[in-house]
Amino acid sequence: MASFIPSNKIDLNTELVVTLYQEGMNLDEISKKFNCSVTPVMRILKENNIKRRQHYQSGDKHPYWKGGRFLHKGDGYFRRCINGSKIKEHRYIWIQENQMPIPKGFVIHHNNGIKTDNRIENLTLLPERFHHTLHNKVRIMENPQEKYFGRNQHLRSD
Repeated sequence: MASFIPSNKIDLNTELVVTLYQEGMNLDEISKKFNCSVTPVMRILKENNIKRRQHYQSGDKHPYWKGGRFLHKGDGYFRRCINGSKIKEHRYIWIQENQMPIPKGFVIHHNNGIKTDNRIENLTLLPERFHHTLHNKVRIMENPQEKYFGRNQHLRSD
């Protein structure tokens, strides 16, 4: 096992470190080449105003990239990354299909109630108030023994 020289006692060839880094070697590879820790290598890069590369890949370069689509665990809707912003997939699909933004006061409703079924034939533009009324009626039909008490309150049993 190779022993490392402490970073405060090492004198690296600054030009060579910068050149190796700019040619694509990472910090670990350079430090192994000089038999030192990454600290003096990072110090040299910082002193020479060399911006460090990301140590991870992002976006479509990441090995686990799935096309920018992911399931949000909090609400159960698929989301997509579009130009660095996250948007619910059903909204994105509706906007792309209809070539217009969703009007203020409207929502996109899943006709079959399945949040992950984002086929265009399953998506309908509805006014927010009608959408809330629709879902409240469905809840009452599914649970007839429960009553709905007012706006923004949950169902309660008597």
